[in-house]
Amino acid sequence: MSEAAMTSESRQVKKSWRPGLLTWLVIGGLILVNLAVFCSDGNPHTLRKILHDFNPCHWPAWYAVNLWLAVAGLTLVPLLMLPKVQRCIHSFLALKSFQFVTTRFKQSRVNQRFVRFMLQRKFRKRLFRGGVALFRQIQVERCPRYVGRILIFTAALVFFLYSDLTATPRMCVFYSRKWIRLFFYWYVYVPFYYGPLVEYMYMGKMTWRLFIAPATGLLFILWLLRLSNKMKKRRNKNDK
Repeated sequence: MSEAAMTSESRQVKKSWRPGLLTWLVIGGLILVNLAVFCSDGNPHTLRKILHDFNPCHWPAWYAVNLWLAVAGLTLVPLLMLPKVQRCIHSFLALKSFQFVTTRFKQSRVNQRFVRFMLQRKFRKRLFRGGVALFRQIQVERCPRYVGRILIFTAALVFFLYSDLTATPRMCVFYSRKWIRLFFYWYVYVPFYYGPLVEYMYMGKMTWRLFIAPATGLLFILWLLRLSNKMKKRRNKNDK
């Protein structure tokens, strides 16, 4: 089969999938059926309530936030895809003043201390290396994709935090956090720290749990002394 025949068949398929008059009549009929279901209770205020809910002035506040995020995405993403804008970003990154600021920031004491702090532990070292590798992979040509993903994530977060549809999972997350906090309070702090002290002060009852609080404080002080000793040794090595 020749390419011309294949293109003609594809055009015919595309034309056949275009909605005709019958399709729009079916869609209109479905809309009327749904309106009849909602308005079949005989209450004259039902239609007013539907129109009230469809009025944008009566929508919740988070609707406006997500709509503005959608407007920002539809504006920024095509703007960042323009070659002129990408050339401007490349020229800004190549400026001597920008390079001077970045080199001064890398050589600053705050940055060096932060890097030393991140490289002290294996977990922090892996996290820091992953962040550096991710930062190096950032390209100006992919900025529209990054902006679009950030805006979609922000809109989804706003929807999860303020929508009525996500009230149940939101409450589950809230109560799981609250349950963890209450678990440590009622099952760790009260029976092993606060309760024995109250029993000793008011009833003179002495149990083995009374010595948990001073033992914990002593261990915490020893850990702080060991940590300060390690920090001093590392500072002396870096000064040498």
